Amino acid sequence: MKKVYSVLLLIVISVLSISATAQVKFGVKGSVDVVDHKINSSILNAKNRLGFQVGPTVDLMIPATGWGVDLSLLYGYKKYSIDEKIANVDITNYHYMMVPLNLKKRFSIIIAGMYVYAGPYAAIRLSGGDLKAYNEKIKAKNFEAGLNAGFGVTLLSKLDLGINYRCKLTDNYSIDNPDLGNIGDKTFQSWSVGLTYFF
Repeated sequence: MKKVYSVLLLIVISVLSISATAQVKFGVKGSVDVVDHKINSSILNAKNRLGFQVGPTVDLMIPATGWGVDLSLLYGYKKYSIDEKIANVDITNYHYMMVPLNLKKRFSIIIAGMYVYAGPYAAIRLSGGDLKAYNEKIKAKNFEAGLNAGFGVTLLSKLDLGINYRCKLTDNYSIDNPDLGNIGDKTFQSWSVGLTYFF
């Protein structure tokens, strides 16, 4: 826990130092997870939805540069669906709080505003996620961390519409073994489509 507190303290100090000279925008962010690991026309199909994240966000941009950071506190929910062909396996729906911190670049192309971002995230389990397989119970771990990245467009200067990629670098169960080599492994990846409204 000392490491977690140290990381959170560094994040707070970094955000406070940037905010002293930055343009600050507060907003609400929401996103929907999708099953497909590919970006295609069916990504918004209802059957692809795994879960969602929603919560407050702050956007800190350094004037005249287009560079800045965004920090969010998101409640997340993940609903699991077990294939009917797999017997004796069950997993409880997962509730968590996630804090992504991203380095962001905003720029304009003709009349459209666009942005790209990347950074680490940390998530704390609130409840659920426990696995039961063949009468053996495997408890989910309480902490997750990883990397996320994304891009999108800015609409009417108040809306950010984008696509987010997330890859976990910690294990959810003792049987997991993710590391940096798993960035290309779909087992540890997720995609989401999100909308942020700035006040």
